[in-house]
Amino acid sequence: MSGKVAVVTGAAQGLGRACAEHFLDAGAKVVRADLDVESLGPTAVSTNSCCGTGPPTNASERQV
Repeated sequence: MSGKVAVVTGAAQGLGRACAEHFLDAGAKVVRADLDVESLGPTAVSTNSCCGTGPPTNASERQV
């Protein structure tokens, strides 16, 4: 999936986090979104090093 971008909602935990990690392992860049930005933090730290994205931000249901 090199050169692709995956947008994963609910990426802070559970299936969303697993999907984000799967896409990263497959070579995609991943945009992670979750209503609970504090829980998204550990996911962002573990994935920022490999895809170079910025820090997580809070997203409302309307924004996602």
